[in-house]
Amino acid sequence: MDRVIVGLLMARLGQLKLERPDSEDAVELITELEAHLDPLYPAASRHGYSVEKLVRQGVFFFIIRDRDALIGCGGVQFCAPSVLTISLPANTFPAPTLYVLPRYE
Repeated sequence: MDRVIVGLLMARLGQLKLERPDSEDAVELITELEAHLDPLYPAASRHGYSVEKLVRQGVFFFIIRDRDALIGCGGVQFCAPSVLTISLPANTFPAPTLYVLPRYE
C-alpha cells in the first residue's frame, strides 16, 4: 500500500525520482539544506533526519531534477495510524515538504 501511495505522489507531483538518501546527489542536497537552515534556526529547533536515520527508518526519499540539474529533495515516512491520523477529502493525499535550492525558488 505504501508503494502505491508513493507512486501516486510521484505521478501527481511530476519530476520526482525515488532514490536512496545515501546516494551522492541526496547527500549533496541534504548538506546544502543543513547549511541553509543552520544560520536561520538553532540546532534544537531543527528536527530533520540524518542520512543514516533516513535509511534506517525506511523513508521514501525523492530528488527533483531539471534534466541533470539538482533542484531539490524531500522524504515521506508513513507512520502507524495510532501515531498519525490525517483526514483528507476523497481523491486527495498529503504532499511531502520538499527542499528546493534557493536558486530555483
